[in-house]
Amino acid sequence: MEETYLSKLVARAQERNAVAGITGLLVLSGNRFLQALEGPVGFVNELVTKIIADKRHSRFELLSYEQSAAPVFYDWSMTVLRLEEVPPATREVLVAKYDLENGSIRVPEDSFSAHSLLLDARWVCVAQEKALRA
Repeated sequence: MEETYLSKLVARAQERNAVAGITGLLVLSGNRFLQALEGPVGFVNELVTKIIADKRHSRFELLSYEQSAAPVFYDWSMTVLRLEEVPPATREVLVAKYDLENGSIRVPEDSFSAHSLLLDARWVCVAQEKALRA
């Protein structure tokens, strides 16, 4: 996905999500996406319905739908992590844990491993933000 297009898409999502109280993380690896959305059930349901209806998505699969006691991705109304851009040492860890598929870090298809990748991605994003502030 082209960087300018993605940046515009994320900026719009951040604005809309902030108003709706939605938080989340989008992970990109090769041509695969993995996304977590959190927030008020009605707003999240509405957003997921829009995502499913969007013709740009060739294969949508809902891996997990559950309520949590507290949001995990509370830092962002939406942020993006391109796994191709993580530091080499981080990439090695992720490759060891998730393997490679067509040269990219494999996006798991089972909910447990997908949650694990999302949590790993969260910590990568937090570390990157801390490094930028230092």
